[in-house]
Amino acid sequence: MSDRAEIKNTKYSRQLTETENELEFYNKKFYSFNIAKIIKIRGIIEVDVIAEGLKYLQRRHPFLRANIINHKEQLHFYENIEQNIPLKIIKKNQDDLWQTILESELNCKIDSENNSLLRVTYIFSPENEISELIFVIHHAISDGISLFRLSDTFLEYCQQITAGKEIAITSLNLMPAIDSLLSIKYDWFFKSKKLFAIARLAFNQIVKQPYSFKSEKSLSIESQTTKSCHYSLSQFKTLQLIATCKKEKTTVTAALNAAILTAFQTNIFAPNESNNYINGITAVDLRKSIKSELVSPENLGYLVGATIITFSLKEINNFWELARDSKKRINYCLAEERRFESLFLSKERIKFVEQNKVFPASFLLSNLGIINLKERYGDLELLETRITTSFRSYTPLIICHFTTFRNQLNLTFTYTAPLISNQKIEQFLNCFISVIDKAIESN
Repeated sequence: MSDRAEIKNTKYSRQLTETENELEFYNKKFYSFNIAKIIKIRGIIEVDVIAEGLKYLQRRHPFLRANIINHKEQLHFYENIEQNIPLKIIKKNQDDLWQTILESELNCKIDSENNSLLRVTYIFSPENEISELIFVIHHAISDGISLFRLSDTFLEYCQQITAGKEIAITSLNLMPAIDSLLSIKYDWFFKSKKLFAIARLAFNQIVKQPYSFKSEKSLSIESQTTKSCHYSLSQFKTLQLIATCKKEKTTVTAALNAAILTAFQTNIFAPNESNNYINGITAVDLRKSIKSELVSPENLGYLVGATIITFSLKEINNFWELARDSKKRINYCLAEERRFESLFLSKERIKFVEQNKVFPASFLLSNLGIINLKERYGDLELLETRITTSFRSYTPLIICHFTTFRNQLNLTFTYTAPLISNQKIEQFLNCFISVIDKAIESN
């Protein structure tokens, strides 16, 4: 291994940004905010084919050859060509074993200083053609969109290896720091925007006093567990939902947001009658906002912004009116370029967490929309794909991930036990599904 004392910003090494530092902070302290992708396939992949495919991925993506190390009190991505991507092979003894394995993976931090920032688990059964792959990756080097493209590339490699084809690999450049890609510079204008964002959030907290989850049980971070529950809307209902959203002049993301708000209104989590506001976070892909040839799903990188909106639960009467209002409010935040604000508040969030405080958000919504992946890779058929994240914290938060593949909406609700009980999250999920069903049937 090269002498780490000589680290410089090179083609394959650089210092972490504030946001990447924040995500590494969560990984080390809370085992949190690493993301996982689950793909279900029909067909068996030979273990040596998987191992070779992962080597090709490493050759293509410099982040997969990197560690995160502390150098002169600064964290750096450091290229380590000697490491391999960890691979686990598990023989399946029950159909839903992947859920148990996923939970185990979500509750293990990534040893970013000594191991690859990606690890993979392959779950198979000799008696059953259905197998699963679980990719767990450090959020500092990938978001959901680039992780989907990564797994697609991996399956393509497996297809070509199995067919005996030669694969030519060209290494991509390391994604530059997002600061250098944004038109928003660190000058007086940026500082004034940052101060305005903090003031607006503080004003909403003081005046509206949004509801903050009360933990059902108090437990140290180390004793908490990331859990998730999964559901798939049928193809028929998914197409109905998409068509109805168009008819009602709103978006699927806004309709999902409205369903989450309506589920909260049922008092499953019992907010006070006098406290009718909640904070919702919507994840936003920043790729369309950044003009650079380096910004594409091909390149691994964290390119996620967010809108933070305080919603009123008191005025929910008509679902589709709420969906249209959600669309209007999300679009307003995007037009105001608030999508970038979360990137510039990393230091403030870390300071909060170090004081055992967390911004009182009730839910985070991430909808990747329709996933444009192939359904077949040679003899392999891609049946289902979904995404989730690990999460532990001082206060509860429901993280809602949505993807649509093969005309089927897949959703995963992630939560922290025992801050939220399994019973409560199941009630919330059932209520959410009921709201969607009734909204579709009303048209």
